Amino acid sequence: MRRFPLAASLAVAAIHTAALAQTPATTVQAMPETVSPQQAGQATVTQPAAANQGEPPPPAPLTPEDLERLRLEMLQNDSATQLTPGEIGSLRDRNRDTQRALSYPSYETTPPPVGQRREIQVSPSPNTPPYPLVLWKGMVTAITFLDRTGNPWPILRVARDPGAFALNGQGCAAGGEQSEMSAGEGDRITTITVMPCAFWSWGNIVISLDGMTAPIIFQVSSGAKEGYAAAVDMGITVHLPGTSPLKPQRPAGYAAAPDDATGFRPDAALSEFLNGTPPKAARPAKVLSSADAAAWIYGGALYLRGNFTVVNPVHQARAAYGELQVWRFDQPVSRILVKDRSGAEQIVTLDF
Repeated sequence: MRRFPLAASLAVAAIHTAALAQTPATTVQAMPETVSPQQAGQATVTQPAAANQGEPPPPAPLTPEDLERLRLEMLQNDSATQLTPGEIGSLRDRNRDTQRALSYPSYETTPPPVGQRREIQVSPSPNTPPYPLVLWKGMVTAITFLDRTGNPWPILRVARDPGAFALNGQGCAAGGEQSEMSAGEGDRITTITVMPCAFWSWGNIVISLDGMTAPIIFQVSSGAKEGYAAAVDMGITVHLPGTSPLKPQRPAGYAAAPDDATGFRPDAALSEFLNGTPPKAARPAKVLSSADAAAWIYGGALYLRGNFTVVNPVHQARAAYGELQVWRFDQPVSRILVKDRSGAEQIVTLDF
């Protein structure tokens, strides 16, 4: 084989170099170029790859002025994303408004209910209709049972729909239920609490008491029409005929002294209350409106001591030592009108 003349090879190399000079500044890998046998005697010339001349120059170092300018721009961008105190307050107020709207069980235009306390005198007739009881969602209603002299009456069972009414904090589940309310000797339950499980509720509650043949039935409802304020029973005191099984026994000295011809009944306990040494079985009653008075429940009667004179109601017995007096009321009452030494009248309020 005859090799391609050297002059022809140099001419081809010059043409290829000129073509590379006109291409963009990128990395180029030259492909081998072959000259035809007619022109170059079947000689092959390979062009080496061109050097990479397209790399950018290294960045210039940042000056202190450039760093300060970048810091200020970062601070401005950060402050733009922070909420102002006024915007935070607006978000807090909207959150409070949402909580109020979610917690209020009634319509937006319905005012809050008006709470009331009521007393119910239970009739001994078996044909007495159910007693009405108005409840409110989110409000607990207490029902207390007392006998004719104010002694608490124990509860045996309570039947109601637990899906409609919660009893003593338990309920709001499907299906009827009867609850045993006895808590053991000496700790009998005489008060229950009831609350509806929904805004609109309707049903009844049947309460069986110890020693009573017929239960006490309440017809219960809750809810109010839009725009109307409801009167809600927040406390119900039920007065029952007869004597509670929890009534204390009369003291021996009291029971042994019969009435005389004038109806006077001697009471040996009066002197003990007068001396400030009440009998052990006496239970203190709380005096709410007079710091000069003291009161006890003993033998089913109320004993009141103080430096005053009872005006109303009528008392059944009295003992005195100087200006200090003790008054006995066979039927306990919670409000007593008295007159002090100056002649001013006041109301003594008791809680027993």
